[in-house]
Amino acid sequence: MPDSAYAEIVVLCEDRQSEVFARQFLKIYFGLNNHQLRFKAALPGVGSGERFVLNEYAAEVKLLRQKRNMKRIALVILIDGDVLEVEDRMKQLDAVLRESGTEVRQGEDAVAIFIPKRNIETWIAYLRGQQVDEQKT
Repeated sequence: MPDSAYAEIVVLCEDRQSEVFARQFLKIYFGLNNHQLRFKAALPGVGSGERFVLNEYAAEVKLLRQKRNMKRIALVILIDGDVLEVEDRMKQLDAVLRESGTEVRQGEDAVAIFIPKRNIETWIAYLRGQQVDEQKT
């Protein structure tokens, strides 16, 4: 998981709501600041946020691998699980890499993947201390 020693954290996410969650989570729990964070989110009304993340994922992994020898960089992916199981979403992300001719994630890749089962609002509710059920909420 990224920490404050990283020079740049790229966050690839579905929408503005996910961006707000990731920004606060990374600041509060990992001490990151705005200068370390760069967000890429789907524009509102311009197609599926899920599709945006899947389309951009391979390019961001390639960029991470190119830059990691020059500076400490990490990639955070935030994509809803929706109707998929978390394991199936992970397989889908691996397939996206393979299809682009990119190796799947390796141990030295600083990539963190967040997959809320239904939607990010469930995680926000949980962080606020509310009881949640990701199967229903």
